[in-house]
Amino acid sequence: MIEQNSKQNPVTQNLPKPLKTAGFAEFGDSLFRVISTLFAMSSLFLIGWIGVILYQQSALTRHLFGWSILTGRTWDTLHHVIGALPFIYGTFVSSTIALILAVPIGICAAIFLSELAPSWLASPLSFLIELLAAIPSVIYGLWGVLFLCPWLNNNVYQWLNNNFGNIPLFSNYGGYPSTMLAAGIILAIMILPFITSVSREVIRSVPQAQREAALGLGATRWEMIRNVVLKAAKSGITGAVILALGRAIGETMAVVMVIGNNTMMSASLLQPGYTMPALLANEFNEAWTSKLHTSALLEIAFILFVITFIINALARILILLTSRNSNYASAEPGKAAAMDTLRDILAKFGRWLMIVVIIGFVAWQIVGDLRSESFRGLLHPTEIIVYLYLATRFVTRITRGTVNWKRWRKINNGFVQILLGLCTFLACFILAILLYVVAVQGIQYLHPSIFTHDELDGGMSNGIIGTLVLVGIASAIGIPLGLIGGIYLSEYGAGRFGNVLRFSADVLNGIPSVVIGMFVYAAVVLKTNHFSAMAGGLALGIMMIPTIVRTTEEILRLTPYSLREGSLGLGATKFRTIRSIIVPAAKGGIVTGVMLALARVIGETAPLLFTAFGNEMVTYKLNSQISSLTMLIYRFAMDSDVTKNGMAWTGSLILITIVLVISLLSRLFSRSRYSMH
Repeated sequence: MIEQNSKQNPVTQNLPKPLKTAGFAEFGDSLFRVISTLFAMSSLFLIGWIGVILYQQSALTRHLFGWSILTGRTWDTLHHVIGALPFIYGTFVSSTIALILAVPIGICAAIFLSELAPSWLASPLSFLIELLAAIPSVIYGLWGVLFLCPWLNNNVYQWLNNNFGNIPLFSNYGGYPSTMLAAGIILAIMILPFITSVSREVIRSVPQAQREAALGLGATRWEMIRNVVLKAAKSGITGAVILALGRAIGETMAVVMVIGNNTMMSASLLQPGYTMPALLANEFNEAWTSKLHTSALLEIAFILFVITFIINALARILILLTSRNSNYASAEPGKAAAMDTLRDILAKFGRWLMIVVIIGFVAWQIVGDLRSESFRGLLHPTEIIVYLYLATRFVTRITRGTVNWKRWRKINNGFVQILLGLCTFLACFILAILLYVVAVQGIQYLHPSIFTHDELDGGMSNGIIGTLVLVGIASAIGIPLGLIGGIYLSEYGAGRFGNVLRFSADVLNGIPSVVIGMFVYAAVVLKTNHFSAMAGGLALGIMMIPTIVRTTEEILRLTPYSLREGSLGLGATKFRTIRSIIVPAAKGGIVTGVMLALARVIGETAPLLFTAFGNEMVTYKLNSQISSLTMLIYRFAMDSDVTKNGMAWTGSLILITIVLVISLLSRLFSRSRYSMH
């Protein structure tokens, strides 16, 4: 009877016959668990290895300069003067600008997509915003240096200086297209999808009963969102913001192309600046023959690693606290109350600090306008914004408790909903502008010779073939480690140790690619004394591991538990059940995770600068220097030759087409997968 049912049941058709030797079966299960445990520990091991290697290889700089490297303002390796303060300053200022611009838009878009937009509109808009994250940073840099920076210089910088020049942030305009503000805007566009997607998931995790209770008490839609949803999700949203900060701090290629790369520390955002990742990308070639210079750059990489590690760890903890808030409240009310108190204290401190800063800048601007233009200065944009704010507060105060209060609340509700929708469509508009510019500029130089000739003959075949070789090496490293590690977390990682491994995978995913590139350079290139495709593939493979681990785990968790029970009940071992039932049932989702990882590494440039280095000719040798499409785009974009700039646009068109196709296929795979459940 059992045999008939197993033949008729499609779930168990592929089930192998039970092994006759129970001891051998148990040994096979134990062996697979040990192997999968080691693979799952790869993220934890890599984080420790990266920190140790960077710390050891930068010992010379610490021995000579100690902590003074953090406070020194002069960077002159030729005369043995090492000060990293201008780069630390530029990194945090550009990242702060990005947060100021991206956080309001990202959170507003997340609210609109999760609370207001109908499902038929929310799904495509979410996909379009997520595409911003899929676009390689080198394309953002190209778009920034050849399109955005000239536009800002012609239309925005002078206006800011004329109307807000009394504030030090917008004074001292020198006519530079590449500025700290341009870098902040590019970073804001790049981190916007991370803030939106993570905040959206956090907001959606708030229990529906809380929304219904607020609406039932007479609250408007916006009042319900502001007073209930956002308060419940504030820790997770804070985590999303901190996660975006980690991304912004570690960004390399887009920033190095638009920030101006000047070590001068200026309060004005209209002046050029410098960041730690940009320093690594710019001075790496010069440091090859100098031990001190190399050690100094590795020290910068180590500082960047520590900063991003702390930021990403804190972000993950905050997001985790939000998702487990109800469990803490029910199981450990004392711990939940302590965490709520700490969060409230930090929130109040941040809110009052922001209020003090805003009031200070506004007062500074108003006083400056009065001094320069007397009473005419009271009609400048800053003053008009203040008038509108005060008028709104006044109307709110006089209508509260009157017959007009309900009408005023409805007006506020409608206005805020329109504002939330505009923020969402603004993000989509940015994507449309970027794709349009790349398509229009790139198609002009698109020719078959681009694919058939190498760089020496005016083509880009060396970069295209090099990209395929590098991605192939990365896949051979990252896919097995990520896939088996994800299987372990799904099937065996239910305890505290599994949570540690998940946390380490998330943290590794947030470590900047430039840091991973410097790590492979120190661990492999310096040891072998030459650049190679293997070193570049290793760096990309490390970046693939955490993405595949986490997506594989999430997909396998969606597989019905009844499949496991049925297989084990028929006598199959745990390993046979995983191999023959669970993985085949989830193969569509697993493919999606692999494609997402591939889309990420295909567009990487920074780690390849320190590992693969580049090659003007086509090569298939794994132990020799090799080029990539992204490295060609970077070099051609920074060239003064207009023809090379055009080829950079064409390379960007090819690259963005590949990434978009992979993203669309991943979306289709995931939709078909989730439709099964």
